[in-house]
Amino acid sequence: MADSLETLERQRAEILRQMQHLGDMRRGSVVEQYLRCGKSPCCCKRPGHPGHGPYFALTCKVAGKTKTRQLRAGPVLEKVRREVHAFHHFRELSERLIQINEEICEHRRVEETGCKKNLMATFREEIEQEIEDFLARVLRDQDRMGHLDLEALELALRSSMHQIGGVLLEKLLNSDEGGYAGTRTKCGQGHLAEFVEYRRKEVLTVLSRVAVQRAYYYCSVCAGGVIPKDQELDIVGTCFSPGVRRLMGHVGGKDSFAEGRKDLEELAGIMVKTKSVERVSEALGGQNRV
Repeated sequence: MADSLETLERQRAEILRQMQHLGDMRRGSVVEQYLRCGKSPCCCKRPGHPGHGPYFALTCKVAGKTKTRQLRAGPVLEKVRREVHAFHHFRELSERLIQINEEICEHRRVEETGCKKNLMATFREEIEQEIEDFLARVLRDQDRMGHLDLEALELALRSSMHQIGGVLLEKLLNSDEGGYAGTRTKCGQGHLAEFVEYRRKEVLTVLSRVAVQRAYYYCSVCAGGVIPKDQELDIVGTCFSPGVRRLMGHVGGKDSFAEGRKDLEELAGIMVKTKSVERVSEALGGQNRV
């Protein structure tokens, strides 16, 4: 099964992160050799004897010619080995990075040409299914009661339309690849934050609860996370949409927050806790005073 675009982007970000921590590197290979001398008699002439050594050398091909540098056992040899190992690891990561990028290009090409059509088709299916379910419930109630209950019907229809709108809203909010801004983005304090992963957040809107997928970045200097999409949608540090917060602020002006909560549920079909109404109202009041 092919990896999703999100999975591929996470893999790419991880490879780039590893590349940043490779350190010093150099081309070539460290060769270990055993040699036989020209003296006779010598122990190296005995059958099964490996020869004198080991001797170490760094070999590297440059412009079609092989260059060799002799190395002594010790700190210098270990340093060169680490640098050569880092180079070979870099080549492996580079090859994998190219493969992943090619797969990402293929995914993105398909998504960009068919994204709008797929979104419309999916939404149309959701509407048709919701309408069918709603009509079936209405007809069952009419058969059971012998007439239509207008109040129950209009409230049920409002709830159904909210659900349909919530489906569309969720799909629209998640049609931008989670607000992914590349492997790095500015943290707001003049530093660069690195992409870590995608994180899901439940947000209560005036239509319904929706799940929002967001690209999460981490700034090592500030030791904090950055989510550009939360800033764009104005949902930083909250699970309430701007529209819901505005309504909560209006009903929060009642004599009691409990009454405001009841009005919000009855008039808009939005169910929240009394404490949430209080906190949002006080926060909005503080902003207005500023």
